[in-house]
Amino acid sequence: MDAATSGPFVLGVDGGATKTVGVRAGLTGPGVLRAEVGPTNLHAADGHAVADNLRAVIDALCTDRVPRVAPEATVLGVAGAGRPEDVRRMVELARSAGLRGRLTVTTDASVALHGATGGRPGILVIAGTGSICYGRAADRREARAGGWGHILDDAGSGYGIGLAAVRVLVRQADGRARRTALHDAVLAAIETDIDGVVAWAASASKAEVAALATTVLDAAAAGDRPAAKILAAGARDLADLVAAVAAKLGGGSAQTVVLSGGLLAHDGPYRRQVSAEMSKRRADVRIEQPAAEPAWGAVLMAREIAAKGNAHGD
Repeated sequence: MDAATSGPFVLGVDGGATKTVGVRAGLTGPGVLRAEVGPTNLHAADGHAVADNLRAVIDALCTDRVPRVAPEATVLGVAGAGRPEDVRRMVELARSAGLRGRLTVTTDASVALHGATGGRPGILVIAGTGSICYGRAADRREARAGGWGHILDDAGSGYGIGLAAVRVLVRQADGRARRTALHDAVLAAIETDIDGVVAWAASASKAEVAALATTVLDAAAAGDRPAAKILAAGARDLADLVAAVAAKLGGGSAQTVVLSGGLLAHDGPYRRQVSAEMSKRRADVRIEQPAAEPAWGAVLMAREIAAKGNAHGD
């Protein structure tokens, strides 16, 4: 057995809608094994697929353990884990997949925040296809805003920006607003003419609508005013999420805010707009890049749980 994998260990798992990332690590130091499998999000896959993928990631991370030794602690972060029924179901599936030892099921946002800040207090804003904001105070209290889904909200996200672009398109087509370059750019992106927009909208997936954010970014960079207004509104929406979480957490110390997700991961114009909007609200805000991936955040949480359990003689 490899010495790097022979001692006590913890598991951290980030269960997403498209893939699941698991990391195995000792009680200190870097991760020693990493595995990627299919989705373990109950809202994106059926129970059988979730169980199979959980079993696959556990087997990959515990392959050297025959008979299998229980990890000191496992943290599984999945979307929807704020609902008790989903937590119970994930625990059942994880146990049936052969996972032993201490198990904590929490939200994907919680492990993402822990990874993004390295376990420190802070606020994480994720803007990709959807949007959510999650924060943790120094006393470990947590708060969130957003994450209501594309029908109810997803403000400032790729979907929100893309939908706003389609709405501008139909207003311009009607003559209710002056036609700009964004009109033809959106039609080109969705590969139809104005008569086909209703049919496209009826069948388009969330990802297809969110993909129009790139069209809006390009149009704004070329000087299109409606596109620029869409981005400005999105930046304000994301800053509102941060302000809401900060108000729930309270405290007067400087804020650390981590920007993540496809729209904010790189130093582009939208990220700069969001940063500027947050700085307007609070001058001492510190904008940072994520320190680590969500699965590593789950590892850090598992280490904290293991340390507490060992301290109490569990």
